[in-house]
Amino acid sequence: MNDFIGLAAMITINNFDKECLVIGFEKMVGPHNAENIKKMIELIVNSYDFDRSKIKGIVCDEGSSLLRIFKQFDTNEDISYDFDNEDESDNDEE
Repeated sequence: MNDFIGLAAMITINNFDKECLVIGFEKMVGPHNAENIKKMIELIVNSYDFDRSKIKGIVCDEGSSLLRIFKQFDTNEDISYDFDNEDESDNDEE
């Protein structure tokens, strides 16, 4: 049995339309530990020439290997945006 890893990117186009693009699909070599998964993700991501700071989030399941990889991105910052109260908050600033 062969195992693969796939990566998809959700992008927002200028008119705020969203698009999901499969950016990579590679055969996994070796055990599915954090180190090997990280190498495969880096292989796929590094095959593209773009500003890495534009990566705004990562979604994965709760597999222990994946949690170890992405733990470094865990922050306590509240990056959510309250679109329902957007107009009210704009008026408060005036």
